[in-house]
Amino acid sequence: MRLIESLIPSICERGFWKLNTCAAGPDHVHVVLQSEHDPETIRRLMKRWLGQELSKIAPLPDGATWWAECGSIRWIDDERYLKNATDYVTRQRATTD
Repeated sequence: MRLIESLIPSICERGFWKLNTCAAGPDHVHVVLQSEHDPETIRRLMKRWLGQELSKIAPLPDGATWWAECGSIRWIDDERYLKNATDYVTRQRATTD
């Protein structure tokens, strides 16, 4: 989980997304970020790039994948919601900043 959290900032830099916070659990990942890009594309690229980095460290067997299909996307429309979402995800982190 800490490994995933440590990789996400560079993934966001690669995508030109502003990372607010992230948290990785045993079976899911939360990322709060800001971008003008399409959220479906961001999710697809996040999974692809993060999976590529993880596979460098721990290659998967043939046919295995790091991620399930889909995942939720939530729009954050105002500063209060952004603060609440950021605070919630930060509390879920395996590491603290």
